[in-house]
Amino acid sequence: MNSKITLLVVQGVILFPALLWKIYQLTRAPGDVARWMVTACLASFAAAYPLGLLAGDVNQPEPGRIVPLLFQHIFLCGLVFALACFFLFSALPGSRARRGWRRSRWARPSW
Repeated sequence: MNSKITLLVVQGVILFPALLWKIYQLTRAPGDVARWMVTACLASFAAAYPLGLLAGDVNQPEPGRIVPLLFQHIFLCGLVFALACFFLFSALPGSRARRGWRRSRWARPSW
């Protein structure tokens, strides 16, 4: 078996049970904002994972394969946003973190 395929299978086998475990933890403590952000990271990556497999090898993309790649990148941007929120909410107390998030450009675009 190709090592790239093996890595993809192992990644999928680890990702989806981890997402289920985090969702279970989230149901046990729904008030923990940092746990919400970790779960959002895993959910974004779980949504982007099959789209990356669907896009295939993108070194020489065909026009039909660019659409799954676009949506994969959108979900990966959501992952980065959730990761930034995780660090914000885990480093600051809840009220200060919420005020900092509201003042940021992420919550209020400038257009």
